[in-house]
Amino acid sequence: MAPRKYDNATLAGLMTLCRGYCYWPGCTSRVITVVNGVPKLNAEIAHIRAINPGGKRFDSKWSVSERNSFKNLLLLCVPHHTTIDGASSADYPVELLEEWKASREGESVEALDGLTGLT
Repeated sequence: MAPRKYDNATLAGLMTLCRGYCYWPGCTSRVITVVNGVPKLNAEIAHIRAINPGGKRFDSKWSVSERNSFKNLLLLCVPHHTTIDGASSADYPVELLEEWKASREGESVEALDGLTGLT
């Protein structure tokens, strides 16, 4: 199994460009919620193309590094993550998830060009 490994720049980019919400269009689930005064992560990193063979939308042409890269990742709330990877995953092809990513991130993604290796 390929490791799920994301550098800090990738995580920072996802958190910044999600604009505070799950990438699912129209979802009002915030990626950070406050519980008893403490901020808690309320989202999961979802792969557009699965990290491992047999996973949803796996593409063997993509390297492990590419499958773990910013361009292949979304932040989704738990219900939406389990939906895109669940029994009806065929309803959520790569092209649709890439549209969601582009729509959520907009032109702001250009601000991240060349950003790597943050610690």
